[in-house]
Amino acid sequence: MTGSFHNTNRLTGAALADAEAVAATQEDIILALYRVLRRAMSPSQVWQRLTDAGHAWPLTSVRRAITNLADQGHLVQTPHMRVGLYGKREHLWQVRK
Repeated sequence: MTGSFHNTNRLTGAALADAEAVAATQEDIILALYRVLRRAMSPSQVWQRLTDAGHAWPLTSVRRAITNLADQGHLVQTPHMRVGLYGKREHLWQVRK
């Protein structure tokens, strides 16, 4: 997957390449999680499962990955919502059928 990292902090060279690789890997892992579980999940639910599996990623990175996967056509937003980590309602996302 290309263009995964949003370079808002203007990284260059090796640091940019490393950040892009990490972001792409995060997207691969998150998409695999959705495909294996075969259920709709909110970003907070995905973050919790990843945290339980030993990934120390910020919730914002999970949200970015889900947005990128949706933009790439892999995930779709459902009309369903649930309360997330910070007490706000979040949409559930699922693999495009």
